Amino acid sequence: TGEKHHGYFVRQESRVRSQERKSPVAIVVHGWRDTAIKFMMIARIYEQAGYNVLMPDLHAHGLSEGEAVQMGWKDRKDVLHWMTVASELFGTNDFVVHGVSMGAATTMCVSGEKMPECVKNIRFIEDCGYTSAWDEFSYELKELFGLSDFPLLYATSLLCKIKYGWSFGEASPIKQVGKCPYPMLFIHGDNDTFVPSEMVHPLYEAKQGEKEIWITKGTEHARSYADYREEYIQRVREFVCASSDHP
Repeated sequence: TGEKHHGYFVRQESRVRSQERKSPVAIVVHGWRDTAIKFMMIARIYEQAGYNVLMPDLHAHGLSEGEAVQMGWKDRKDVLHWMTVASELFGTNDFVVHGVSMGAATTMCVSGEKMPECVKNIRFIEDCGYTSAWDEFSYELKELFGLSDFPLLYATSLLCKIKYGWSFGEASPIKQVGKCPYPMLFIHGDNDTFVPSEMVHPLYEAKQGEKEIWITKGTEHARSYADYREEYIQRVREFVCASSDHP
């Protein structure tokens, strides 16, 4: 569409001049109304593990252009493009995509797509993502305003389809996860009242093949890293290295 999108990257300089295999890439995806730079703590996990890191500002977030938030749905295509950019930038075909909140929804939406040719090995980590945009908006309508889905949610979804080309039901991480053949780690706090904790279970059940789940005790929305920092780092490192020859 001709939009300009922005991202930050961290390169493993020690490997650039060596003859070793190129370091893998972690793509870290931020949440709703947030920016990439605020997720440096997640990027740091990968940087310290020897990964290159790419942190995009999603459409209509941070320094990226765009008119409206896409709830991770159309963002999936942007992240697929960022993979190609990362492969050219770092010379690697080994990836992990790690998203938090809406970034987790984006991550799951990406996971059900055909990967670019540059991707040979990939893993996904979703931290407190929702089952679908419809489900999340429906939950918030009920919890915050005591309103049912009809007529507001139906009308708003239709308007979104007309103006932006996607509907709330179409933006469905759970459907995408059902098509994902790649390893995925699911993380969610059991005291999450923004993206309700119970959403992680149908997401986990929908995923076939290699998968893991970690429910953090007493944790509110997007606080698993803050509440369980050392364990979070350990679990992420163990998961991303499980089938990789990267140390």
